[in-house]
Amino acid sequence: MGSGFLFTCPQCEEEYWIGTGVGMGFPRVYQFTLQSIKDGYYGKRMKRIAKSIPYAAVDATKKFYYCRRGFWKTALDMSLYKPNDVDPLLGICAVCYTI
Repeated sequence: MGSGFLFTCPQCEEEYWIGTGVGMGFPRVYQFTLQSIKDGYYGKRMKRIAKSIPYAAVDATKKFYYCRRGFWKTALDMSLYKPNDVDPLLGICAVCYTI
């Protein structure tokens, strides 16, 4: 269900798996991430943006980050989006159906 990267060390040949997916838990992770942003966990700027956009959507997928010094980590993308299409009858985003 998940996605990720499998690395093999060229010196010791030890393998490392870095998972970037959340699989079936994504709806729960998505709602938790969006609520955390609105609660200010990720800073005042993200909170202000998320609260100012009706039906704000967030990219809650994990991304893989690697630097030239050999350090790596996975972290949430955290990009915020403003939906272009809101269903006027339901009052929700017509793309991702976020309430």
